[in-house]
Amino acid sequence: MFEKLSRCIGKDVTCQYIWYGVVTSETAELTKVEPCKGIKIGAMWIPFIGHGSAIMRIYDDDDDVLYENLEIGVDWDKRSTDDILPYIERKFGEVQAEEHAEKERLWQEKMDKIMEEGRKHALSVKDELMTSPLKFIKPSKHEDWRMLVEKNTEDGYSCAAVEAAVQAFGMLQDNSPFDVILDTIGKDNDLTGNQMGFAAFIISEFSEFGEKFRISWNAKYRHEGDGVVNPACLVIKS
Repeated sequence: MFEKLSRCIGKDVTCQYIWYGVVTSETAELTKVEPCKGIKIGAMWIPFIGHGSAIMRIYDDDDDVLYENLEIGVDWDKRSTDDILPYIERKFGEVQAEEHAEKERLWQEKMDKIMEEGRKHALSVKDELMTSPLKFIKPSKHEDWRMLVEKNTEDGYSCAAVEAAVQAFGMLQDNSPFDVILDTIGKDNDLTGNQMGFAAFIISEFSEFGEKFRISWNAKYRHEGDGVVNPACLVIKS
């Protein structure tokens, strides 16, 4: 099934695939073929059948079809493991479907453990977060701060952004440069773009230096208006 495709490694191919309900096409050098799993084309990894993404067909410069899955139509949009397993089994066999199910089970166990550890950590620091940072926060915002901590210490993901903001409060008091603060809290807390955006909002809203910080933060993303930029929601225009 994959011999013909594998022989094209190092050559340009075109891959037509579904990406979260949208038919997409990519033409670039095929650099890797992992049977029954997916391909690397250019800088992208595309699964043959995955969560929200599946390959319809791959063809070369002469329009010779190298791989095709007729079950993947323009309206294909399967995202859960239960939904995609039948497609994997029909295309690649029962063994591949079972391997995928086991991989997903182990991944879910890992994520559940991480989530539980994060939840326990958030609960363990809740009381301290309620009170210790108040010395850095505008007096008029003390009650709002307690409400924020109450709502964002139920899971580790949200709590990490709050803890990063508290770290920034102390650095602001020490007159650390804004860029140093951002670099430090991002690395120390291993924050995603969304968490950084939330931390920046917290700093802007609650710190005595909040407005200056907000302006500096937004300037990084060439935004001069109101609000606080969330880098996870940026749109890149070509």
